[in-house]
Amino acid sequence: MTEVVPGQCHQRRHRQRSQSQRQVRPCGEMCRLRSAMGCPFLGCGNGRRGSPALAPRALGKGRPPLTGTVHGGTCGARGHPTRWTVMAPPSTFTLDHHGQETEDRWHSWIGQRGARPNSRVVIIMSDRHDLPHRLRQLRAARRLSQEKIAAALNVSKSLVQQFESGKLIPQEDTADRLDQYFGTGHEIRDLAKAAREDRQPWLRPWVDHERRALLVRTWEPMLIPGLLQCEAYMRAVFSTVPRNAGRIDELIAARCARQANTILREENPVALSAIIGEMALRRGPRDIVKGQLGHLVDMGHRPHVKIRLVLAESEGIHVGLSGSFNIATMPDGRRFGHMDDQLTGHPVTSHSDLGHLELAWEEIDALALPVVQSRDVILRMLDEHK
Repeated sequence: MTEVVPGQCHQRRHRQRSQSQRQVRPCGEMCRLRSAMGCPFLGCGNGRRGSPALAPRALGKGRPPLTGTVHGGTCGARGHPTRWTVMAPPSTFTLDHHGQETEDRWHSWIGQRGARPNSRVVIIMSDRHDLPHRLRQLRAARRLSQEKIAAALNVSKSLVQQFESGKLIPQEDTADRLDQYFGTGHEIRDLAKAAREDRQPWLRPWVDHERRALLVRTWEPMLIPGLLQCEAYMRAVFSTVPRNAGRIDELIAARCARQANTILREENPVALSAIIGEMALRRGPRDIVKGQLGHLVDMGHRPHVKIRLVLAESEGIHVGLSGSFNIATMPDGRRFGHMDDQLTGHPVTSHSDLGHLELAWEEIDALALPVVQSRDVILRMLDEHK
């Protein structure tokens, strides 16, 4: 545990203190908690990996701490998910925190509790729920090569690489051997189990980009885009996939949260430009389609939401028939893409691939009706269901 005191520092320099003085560390815009947290992606890069937690100063007698957990933030520029627990007396939080990636989450969570800028805060970082990061961290802390770990486990180096990149999750016996090798008790086995239970890890990076975006563009030829789906439509879509049995309510809650954190949030909502194939609006049970059409009309009245249609009779064969995709544009101009498939989905980050998505978007955009004409078509479809 370490107390963060607002102060000045540079990205590559800490003010060094003696061991007895290291209870309080100066911290500024670029430097955060790395030493106490053992996180290689936070702050200026000079913290001591895996250093012991340090006791904070007293927060004041008779003032009980306020506790809470901020889930699903990202740690540094590489987007590694993490979790923080924040403890401080009521009204003594700080808004001085690390990174644009967590800003919205912090402002939302802290702002509800009467935050006061430039005050003290105690932050405890719990164990990571990111198995690939933890494996890389353990190996780096011991200055081991992937080859050495592979030899000790009697597996190939490529398998170790896939564990560390998140492409594969260790089986239980392999996770046990990793725990034994690193001396981590059952930590890796528990992280591997959590990773297997998390059936949508591939979606996390896109959800974070989506939440932080200035603009999201989405093309959907066959279904209503997720950010525009009503709950009944979500349930119908999720119910068609056998592996979703028993967790449909969980999936609906997650999608509703995505909507609430993007186009439905009250302050600075994400702008959405959606182009939808006409057949997506005609597919599904009549009562559900009727409700979904009404929801599209309502959403289309929001000034930051543009919904346009590509009519089946005029579209012909075009590049968009290959499948749906999304492009998020960040406030700083960076772009991230995402493409879905039958099983999961995958991010699009290379300049070349993003260029191809942009060209595809331009072609589809040229086929789409204007916003007002698209709304008229949706209203006519809605009249057909009365």
